[in-house]
Amino acid sequence: MTNQTTRLWRNFRMDSAGYALVELLVLITVISVLAAIGFPLYLSYARAQETDGAARVIVVSLNQADSSPSRAASRSASRPRRTRTTGCASARA
Repeated sequence: MTNQTTRLWRNFRMDSAGYALVELLVLITVISVLAAIGFPLYLSYARAQETDGAARVIVVSLNQADSSPSRAASRSASRPRRTRTTGCASARA
């Protein structure tokens, strides 16, 4: 390497030792914009998931209550049995 190239290389390494203030501000701005867009979307997604979960719990509970054996037994016991009659008893004999 020539003497001039060595000096340029040394100056380049010293100048690029870190990030410039402008680069950090651009990075913070980009992150802020993404957060401003993403956070409300995440909140609406979370609310929708809670609502869907609650609806599923209600549907499952109603299905279980409808098909439980004790409920079916109490329903059939409370109803009077229907018997088929075809007239009076003396006519059948």
